[in-house]
Amino acid sequence: MRRIEVTEDQREIRRKKSIIEFAEKVGHVGRACRRFGIARSTFYLWRDRYRESGDEGLTSRRCCRGWMQD
Repeated sequence: MRRIEVTEDQREIRRKKSIIEFAEKVGHVGRACRRFGIARSTFYLWRDRYRESGDEGLTSRRCCRGWMQD
């Protein structure tokens, strides 16, 4: 079997989507945020971006992400 490489961005998108889906499933944003250790404001930012732009909206928007890594 061939192994498929998953990029850091893809992993982050998957994580954010799973948090959004969990919150929708349990019907309680606060509970989901506590479980995953994120602020509600962060959750709403991700959710709104996802609704507006799909997976693209969940990519990191940091300007120079990883610029200090070798």
